[in-house]
Amino acid sequence: RACFDTIRRISVKLRESCLIYETILAEREASMFYRLYTGEDGQSHMDEGYAPPDTQGATGVVVRRQEPGYFIDWHPAPRRQYIVTLRGQVEIGLGDGTVHTLGAGDMMLAEDLTGQGHTTRAVGDETRVSIAITLD
Repeated sequence: RACFDTIRRISVKLRESCLIYETILAEREASMFYRLYTGEDGQSHMDEGYAPPDTQGATGVVVRRQEPGYFIDWHPAPRRQYIVTLRGQVEIGLGDGTVHTLGAGDMMLAEDLTGQGHTTRAVGDETRVSIAITLD
């Protein structure tokens, strides 16, 4: 019974997140898909032309809220996961000094599982709301 209740709660959260995401996409002209990965140099790199597959299995969904100024220092991704920003903005910092700003509607495949990793900072005046979709 507890398992079914948990699955039902996850399903409701995922459905709500998808509705929010679809609303954002409808309001925004161009959402971007990114891929954050570890290069042969051991550094994290960002591919801005990433095209996600049509279907892909997932193992879970986590909703996160981060106040402006929230900062996570250098870290690799803990697992392969899509990060979808629903509201607010985030800066992803790379070892070469470049910073990528992702906003509402942007999706990033985080798979820089080794090396120095990246930094994460919630920016702007709005609380950042995102979902992490963990992958098989």
